Amino acid sequence: MERALQYSDSVWRNLNPLKAPPKMKHKSYYEAVENADKKKKKLEFERQVTIDREPPPGFEFIPTGHPELSQECKEQSRDRDAMFFIVSNSKDTLKLDHHMNRLGYHFRRSIVEAARKVLIERGHHEQAAYVHKPGKPEPIPNSQWEIDQEADAVLRDLFPRIPHTDRQEIIDHAFKKDGTFNGEIKVGMAKDITLARRVQLAALAHIRHTHTRYDELLKESDWANARKAVEKPCLDIIVKWRGDEETGRDQLDEILREVIEISDTENDSEDERSCVGLQQPREEQLGRLSSDSSDMLLLLKL
Repeated sequence: MERALQYSDSVWRNLNPLKAPPKMKHKSYYEAVENADKKKKKLEFERQVTIDREPPPGFEFIPTGHPELSQECKEQSRDRDAMFFIVSNSKDTLKLDHHMNRLGYHFRRSIVEAARKVLIERGHHEQAAYVHKPGKPEPIPNSQWEIDQEADAVLRDLFPRIPHTDRQEIIDHAFKKDGTFNGEIKVGMAKDITLARRVQLAALAHIRHTHTRYDELLKESDWANARKAVEKPCLDIIVKWRGDEETGRDQLDEILREVIEISDTENDSEDERSCVGLQQPREEQLGRLSSDSSDMLLLLKL
């Protein structure tokens, strides 16, 4: 902690933490489209962040790592206009520390019971099972498959809009058995830290090294100033990966969708034409690209 505070405002403010945007081979633009995921009701959790791990009377604590159960509880809370609590070790939602210390939720007990019944009816018996209270670190499973499954569940619970590629990279890098970095066990396999905390630290490390100029900044400055410089970009990405109910996306009438134009050229071979299915000249074909984080549209122009 002391090391992290040894930054200088005159130094880190002059560092550029943002990576240059990738050079696009094709033109792209954004268009406003109707938000198909808009919800009629807003979830009642604004400002309801607590550091108390013990739920209030009539509530039940659901720790991170149970995405199906948490999501069903959220939807039932929305339908009933029922408030719930986000449980974190930090209450300031504008700081990175809050988003790196999420523990779970306090939902109304009646809603949790109803959500468990729904999951059982859907065949999700493991998600409906009783869950432990937070505090002590959970034992790390013996098999790599179980380790991956646990990490994946917490990532999906904490960051519902994280792209699949980022989620898989975090698991592959930080949660490998016997994985080490500079002779030390990687954070994902630390036995003295809870699973939720390990996942959040691993996600933050991935963002630093993959989505910012953190590695370059370590060569331009020292550790403390490099960390401080990338703090805001990291927070922006973390918030973007949160669920729609926290970003307010589920209340928007319209959202932005990226459209990529791919222009056909005379240099394209007949084989390339057949691969993308271009049969009728001078027509525009539209195809949706799969994306976990945003809507995207592929526009082939002939």
